[in-house]
Amino acid sequence: MPFAALYFWDVEETRKGEFKMAWNIAMLAMRKQSGAAASLLATASDGTLIATILWPEGQARAAALVDGGTLSDLPCRSMREECFLLPPSVKQLSR
Repeated sequence: MPFAALYFWDVEETRKGEFKMAWNIAMLAMRKQSGAAASLLATASDGTLIATILWPEGQARAAALVDGGTLSDLPCRSMREECFLLPPSVKQLSR
């Protein structure tokens, strides 16, 4: 079942440019390899980087998070994830 995930990253100010470049590369890879359908990266008022990724199913997301997975390699001090199931009306997420 498709779902959305929110990611919160604590990134040193001096590494935010590097993180954003790595994020763009990671999203291209995740769209191609894991089926991530869409994403958005933003900065919160406290400087935390926040992203939303739409995933077609849990297995694709899990592959991107494990050691050696695309999201596990981003340059950050910490990452937190929150997942939300999408409504049943969402039948399929396109790549």
